[in-house]
Amino acid sequence: IATAGVKVVLRGLSITGQGGSHGIRMTSGTKLSVENCLIADFAASGQYGLRVSAPAQVRITDSLFRDNFNGAWVDSGATASVSDSRFFGGIAAFGDSDITGTTSTAYIDRSVASGAFNGFSATANSSGSSVRMYITDSVATRNGGFGIGAAAGSGSTEVSISNSLVSDSGQGFYAVGSGTRLVASGNTVTRNDTAFYQASAAVLESAGNNMVSDN
Repeated sequence: IATAGVKVVLRGLSITGQGGSHGIRMTSGTKLSVENCLIADFAASGQYGLRVSAPAQVRITDSLFRDNFNGAWVDSGATASVSDSRFFGGIAAFGDSDITGTTSTAYIDRSVASGAFNGFSATANSSGSSVRMYITDSVATRNGGFGIGAAAGSGSTEVSISNSLVSDSGQGFYAVGSGTRLVASGNTVTRNDTAFYQASAAVLESAGNNMVSDN
């Protein structure tokens, strides 16, 4: 998808790795909706189930991302709303912004990231770039690295997660970098190698009402 001003709706499709580099790739456009779709088997290094590199409005609902190297990824000032979707295998990554001066945002509700290296992640890599991620009523479980991650290279990253389950991962919550702030409220954090990991002047803030056990 590479046309200025275009609005695209993809509904009820199965998109599988049959030689392409990405399931869905957007570099220009205004809106993208992915509804009730399967995006699977883009498993080679550097491949994406979905990648958006444009300041577009992105909506993902009732969709399954399976066995991709990267599940879904938005950058370059995109704003994504994700609901009732599942990311099994591959990284369910949202929010990497590597273009100076952009803000990429993801709102995630009632969704699952499981069986990946990392679950839900937000990273700002460039000076002046920022990433915002807000997660509610979701699940991050059985991820080898972290369940929820926030990092900032030279930009700023803010992640908020509430009323969610974070379990059976390397680090439940992971916050790294001086421009990083991760806020956790009302979550169940259990059976991770480490419940909360904070380093390099990042802010990791608990509202004091998380249930933390058996880590």
